[in-house]
Amino acid sequence: MQSVEEVFGIDNSGKGLPLSRDERFYTATVLPQIICKNQFEYISVFLNLINEKLQNKVEWPAICADRNRTNIQIFTEYNLKKAWVGNVIKTYGSPPRRFDTPDIVFNIVYPDNTIILIVIEAKLFGYTTTADLKYQVSKQKEVINHLCKNLSTRRAPIHILLLAEQQYKKFTEPLKVPVITWKEIYDKFAKLEDFRNDYFLHILGVALKSYDFVASSAIKLNDDEVNKNVTPDIRDSIVSNLSTLLENSEYPEIIPRYVWVGNTGETAPNYQIEFDDGTIQTFHFSGKPHKASEFQQKNLSERIEWEDFLKL
Repeated sequence: MQSVEEVFGIDNSGKGLPLSRDERFYTATVLPQIICKNQFEYISVFLNLINEKLQNKVEWPAICADRNRTNIQIFTEYNLKKAWVGNVIKTYGSPPRRFDTPDIVFNIVYPDNTIILIVIEAKLFGYTTTADLKYQVSKQKEVINHLCKNLSTRRAPIHILLLAEQQYKKFTEPLKVPVITWKEIYDKFAKLEDFRNDYFLHILGVALKSYDFVASSAIKLNDDEVNKNVTPDIRDSIVSNLSTLLENSEYPEIIPRYVWVGNTGETAPNYQIEFDDGTIQTFHFSGKPHKASEFQQKNLSERIEWEDFLKL
């Protein structure tokens, strides 16, 4: 038997598989296992940490995870457009036009049946800039506003950025939303006796100790992986074109899974998209469907997952 530190190792020096640098592992697996431990017994630690960052403090209700009287929902990688099916359409009307996917969403219900939404966008090892974060936050606000418009919130939603401490210290411009760091989460929970030997907290600890090594490697990989043809303007045009197309389609519920952008170096490249029903559609840059059923791979960039495409 070995410790978590021995299995994973600092700087990938352990005896097990190399440490994941995928942020979704930490936001969708590691973090929920920490803050939701023992039927949300310690979630107040996390909520109070959020409160420390807010100008207007929140009085949190007692959280209950009993299956017969729960007052909390948690979603990771929450694609609201993908969830907008069935009776929800009858209840709340048309789905949001945006495809943005916050990393974590909490929906907490108060005794008076009002709710508060907590929406978290997280970064750990991936390279990011102030401009990138501001763009993501602004687009996620559109999704948040769509939710709040259709729900009996009567309480202001909370939008939070979760960043590596090393990332946050490099930003010189204000981000306009509260920021908590992974280290703050680790430090808060590491003080609790019930987490002294907690598996997932120690995985987070290994990741934080390995940050400089893994993040520097990730930056080099990102430089190689990013399709140089996908500028923010091109990305925004493709997203806008697709939103308009689906809104006017008889199948507005289908979801894009992958996108390929023309790699010819043109300023207005053609592109193709694979949807979650397996169909592929080709497009002119204007958003008008292309007559080709599928472009030749030699004329396309590498396939990009739609969720990653939104964050380029």
